[in-house]
Amino acid sequence: MGYLCVRMHLSILSCVLFVIIFLLSSRVISQHITDGYTDKISYCQGEPVLVYVNADSSIVGWKLFIRAANNTIVDSLMVNIFPQSITTNEPWKDGYGYTPSFTYQIPLTLHSDVYNIENKIFFIVKNVKRNADITIVYPSNTEAAYNESGGKSLYDFNSTNGLRSSIVSIHRPLSQQSLLQVKILSDGFMNWVTSVKDYNFQVISDQDLDDYSQIEQSKILVVIGHSEYWSRMARLNFDSFVNSGKDAIVLSGNTMWWQVRYSDNRSQLICYKNTLTDPIENALLKTITWSTPSLHFPILTSIGVDWPHGALSNNSAHGYFGYRVLLPNSPLLFNTGLNYHDTLSCKSSEYDGTILLGLNLEGDPIVDIASLGFCKIELIGYDWGQNTMNNSANKGYGTFVVFKKSFSSGKIINTGFSNWCSLTQPPDWTGGFGGIDSSIIKKITKNMFDLLLNTQDVFTSGVNDICEDSKNDCEAISSKQFLITPNPSTRLFEIRSLAFGILELEVYNNIGERVYYFLDPFKSYFIKNIDMFGQPNGIYFARVVTKCGEITFKLFLQQ
Repeated sequence: MGYLCVRMHLSILSCVLFVIIFLLSSRVISQHITDGYTDKISYCQGEPVLVYVNADSSIVGWKLFIRAANNTIVDSLMVNIFPQSITTNEPWKDGYGYTPSFTYQIPLTLHSDVYNIENKIFFIVKNVKRNADITIVYPSNTEAAYNESGGKSLYDFNSTNGLRSSIVSIHRPLSQQSLLQVKILSDGFMNWVTSVKDYNFQVISDQDLDDYSQIEQSKILVVIGHSEYWSRMARLNFDSFVNSGKDAIVLSGNTMWWQVRYSDNRSQLICYKNTLTDPIENALLKTITWSTPSLHFPILTSIGVDWPHGALSNNSAHGYFGYRVLLPNSPLLFNTGLNYHDTLSCKSSEYDGTILLGLNLEGDPIVDIASLGFCKIELIGYDWGQNTMNNSANKGYGTFVVFKKSFSSGKIINTGFSNWCSLTQPPDWTGGFGGIDSSIIKKITKNMFDLLLNTQDVFTSGVNDICEDSKNDCEAISSKQFLITPNPSTRLFEIRSLAFGILELEVYNNIGERVYYFLDPFKSYFIKNIDMFGQPNGIYFARVVTKCGEITFKLFLQQ
């Protein structure tokens, strides 16, 4: 009996040792991957992913694991990996030029999410049917902008010789800078939304937002993390989505700061950050800050807050290291236990703010709704820090707001907060989903989703509703109240408004270039003719603004 026990114990010990050796060997094998990237940022279910892997040695039959945003293993495959070398002269701009290592066929059953290979190679899987209730816009442009792999990023501070590039490639590995400074600002939210399992959501990249069909079936558009770099077409699509009566949630700070464009094959992100050095002739497509007047597209008109009206936080000039609550009875704060002038702890590096009239007797900011031109806005909470224009003598205010631009538009909830979605940020920053009030942050975020999905009010009851009052003068704007003839046309289009005067009219081509513009808010024409002489054949987008909202149409030019 004793002999059998000894043999049994030895057998158990052998099994334990085998498991330990297997785990250690797996860990060693996984460490063979040095870096890598994929041929695109995002893919639909069923699409092939071309993967470029660099390893420190050649291994035949290596088991590779595919992990979701919450690090759960969802798939695996056997591949061959081998060492690679950079083959281009300017890898930050032209990509690394690796040889393809293998192709991964995305299963049709894999749900939309941000996936990774050994936490080094990342890609997004989209919903092939595009029918999710919630579309989450992942800040892939910001990742590319901060990525210094190959020697340069769009920033001087982490580029060779302190000289940034104006063009960066997506065909290169993500650097530690990208992982720590950008991806970490989205990880907390992505882990949470995946685990909640209450929502039908899809994830898309910044580039995907250029295609309106990616979002048109959704009810809510969610912007997360540090969503700093936007193309003109992405902004037009964002505005069209909200102006059509659908809702948006912005869980980001320093949002929509730079205008960007892409190379023809979409493999490069372009941002010169200077009007004079940008070679493009169209002034509206210059890759500069959106707050620059020459772009004619203020950030405030899209998301209600912006960086110039916000605040920088630091220990020498900072208010509450979180939001001071002004509306504890807001539906967004339901069941959080927050009271008037409590602080929602969420230390952030960057705040966006809105236009203020000044401060009340208690020192709290007052929103200037008239200057914003919205029919309704509520300030849920605020924090203060150093003025974003580096004027240490003045305070800047970060604002958490909810608003409607017109009675027919959707609602926008904007936290104006760069760390809302993060778990943490080195060296000492604590994000919303990882801080001491993380449970409250998650509850508020869930309230946002639940209220909007169930078409419940997100505003405080009893507050004067200018949006409702405006119904006396307006009807819900729809395409039925406009006629466009002829369409298709060989040159001239006539847009006739059957219900509202046309205050503003602009036409864009399919890469976001404005080719026609009309503005006369006083005469309020009901008929406008558009002359497309000299423009190439194709699909164009006409944006019509009236006192009751705005709407976008497609124009088909066939000469």
